[in-house]
Amino acid sequence: MSIKNNIVKPVLYTFLVMLFLLIATFSVLHFFYPLTLCNWYYSMGANNLALKYSERAFNKTHDYNQLYSTLNLAIKINKYDKVVVYYEKFSQDDNYLAFVTKVDINNSTKKVSNLVKASLYSEDNYLKNKYVLALTKTNNISKAYTYANSYTNFDFDKDNLGLYLFNYLFDESNEYDGIENLKECATKLSTYFDNAVNIFNQYTEDSQVDNLTKVKALVLGNRINEVGKNLKALKEFNGQLIDLTEENINGQVREVNDKMPLFI
Repeated sequence: MSIKNNIVKPVLYTFLVMLFLLIATFSVLHFFYPLTLCNWYYSMGANNLALKYSERAFNKTHDYNQLYSTLNLAIKINKYDKVVVYYEKFSQDDNYLAFVTKVDINNSTKKVSNLVKASLYSEDNYLKNKYVLALTKTNNISKAYTYANSYTNFDFDKDNLGLYLFNYLFDESNEYDGIENLKECATKLSTYFDNAVNIFNQYTEDSQVDNLTKVKALVLGNRINEVGKNLKALKEFNGQLIDLTEENINGQVREVNDKMPLFI
């Protein structure tokens, strides 16, 4: 019996010491180094816990870069209520414009294909669209529409494509009740579509096309697809909103898609 006790007791003591050290280590990380736990959970694929500790890290440091990381993690795992909260906090900071401009500059220097650069073309456009999506998913359709209508650059040109924020609006999952001036918006989107197609065709007619122009052409081509989808959804909702026929929309989108490989 004494031999058994001599074996069991050291094992039990060792286990208890290890358990104590584990709890102590976790407690220290939890209270003082939440970012370490965030990165560990993220590497393990436990994204919800990673977001929890990313939030703790931001609340502890109030670091703007950490806020950006928290926002992107919320976007990645579709935590729409968190996206709304953190985007509003992030975008209302005085550093916002300089920050997203720096992200764009860094992305433009990456040695990746033009297709990838087109997907990274505007961080501002990306984040604002994700915010609009989050609003729609949290039953704030009217607010999402108002925001998209306010910040979309309907008067864009060849040199400055501006923002287009209707990517996640006007599809089969959205409700239009409570949206004001829908006819006015439909008219502006129709004009946007025509202007986008005309500018895209100008890109194809240029004799000298540098990489930046190719990226812009791909960005605009993708937008034309999105606007076409929006117009068809509006037309299906109310045929009186859109003068363009579905066949005309599909035909112009098809022509653009046929030309997009020129810029890849």
